[in-house]
Amino acid sequence: MSLPFLNINRRSQNWNGRIRNWRTESYHCSSNTKMGIWNRMRKPLLKPVLMKILILTMIQRNASSRLNGTSLASSLLAISKVWEAVLFYPLNGFNRNGSQKRRKPSSMFAKFKFLKTDNDLRRLVDYEKAGEIKPDSRAIIAFISAQLYERTIKEIKSGHILHDSVLHSIISEIIDDYQIETDFYGSPNWLNTWKRAHRISSRRITIFVSKKRFLDKDVLLQKMDQFVKDARVAFQGFDPLSTYNLDQSGFQKELFTKRTLAETGTETIEIVTSSATGITHSYTVLPMLRLDGLLHPKLYVVFAEPSGSFPQNPPPYNAPNLVLAAAKGHIMGKDLMADFFERVVFTDDVADDVLLVADSWPCWRIDDVIDSVRPPNKKVKTIIIPPGATGQIQPLDIGIFRQFKKFMKNLTEYAQRKEKEFKPHQRDSIIKDAKPSVLADVLSHFSRMETICLVFWRLCGQLPSKM
Repeated sequence: MSLPFLNINRRSQNWNGRIRNWRTESYHCSSNTKMGIWNRMRKPLLKPVLMKILILTMIQRNASSRLNGTSLASSLLAISKVWEAVLFYPLNGFNRNGSQKRRKPSSMFAKFKFLKTDNDLRRLVDYEKAGEIKPDSRAIIAFISAQLYERTIKEIKSGHILHDSVLHSIISEIIDDYQIETDFYGSPNWLNTWKRAHRISSRRITIFVSKKRFLDKDVLLQKMDQFVKDARVAFQGFDPLSTYNLDQSGFQKELFTKRTLAETGTETIEIVTSSATGITHSYTVLPMLRLDGLLHPKLYVVFAEPSGSFPQNPPPYNAPNLVLAAAKGHIMGKDLMADFFERVVFTDDVADDVLLVADSWPCWRIDDVIDSVRPPNKKVKTIIIPPGATGQIQPLDIGIFRQFKKFMKNLTEYAQRKEKEFKPHQRDSIIKDAKPSVLADVLSHFSRMETICLVFWRLCGQLPSKM
């Protein structure tokens, strides 16, 4: 059986002093005069529950650095080991004053490494007189709290989901691992206080990653840094007007925010859409962002059509700033990639010799497909962003798409209130260059945001902060 070797009561005066100092520091002011200190000490006392957790956190903070009579909660010692020190400390015979002869402190410190100060030796004498070792319950809780924090942080850094029920399980594991005799289990109130003291709270999960990617996070950071260095070198061999970042993204036909205002207490929130398929079906957009912050004047858009092609009667609206393509699914493949190069990249709007910064989509690496539609006077070089890094070092991903979708949500929500007959899920409503419009109108706004788009390159580290 193992228990903490700690007794706080013997040093209560020290704890009172620490609490007073903490209160004084809490009401810090610019004046350091005696009157200023007196005024600060006249503030109301802390609530008892706060004082209790204050003592607890003090033990945890000082346990690893102070091994005196009140801070041995950082480690557990077997009672048999402590009792061995109790029996070893006295010598045969008595001093002239009648006290028991005892070994020198240096001898005790050398033999028992857990003894550090004279206070520890005095406690051995107390244990000898009492005939037993009684661990302090507060010390046990302090030790469990410190271990709980250490294990909780380890679980958080391992990417595991945690709830209060898991914390209760961890507390039980600590008690079992160290064979602690205690009835402590961690009440809901204690757990809430403990979480506040350690700045731990319930948070919404924002992203799920594979175990391999999570474990390879450091390797990915190295690859990202290396890519940024290589990209800067590659940029030096091309004109800024010939360097583009391109990426594809899926857009729902009807984009709405995930939250809305409603009466407090309402459990079911219903929102009207023009069509049930509008929030489940998507289309793909593929923009090109130039290194100087200017978007390509035309946006490549792929719609899913049952027949794999657009109807001829009537044909889709021909927006001047959109290049439309149709397939049985909106997800692009190598055939649609070839169509994109032929109708967007290899045109007069793009320089003859270009550098493309693309994500790890496998089709970007199929040079044969690209060469099959490349004119003789056109040259293209592609550098690939490492897999898993597009959300951090790709300009289109960190800036353009988020703003793009935000604009479209605002337009859809405005049309929902003001244009009752507008149907955002229909193809022509998405591509029409008229009011109300969605895709074409949003793209026209982005063409005037050159400075902001340039910032996205810099945020990715691919451009210096000053040029």
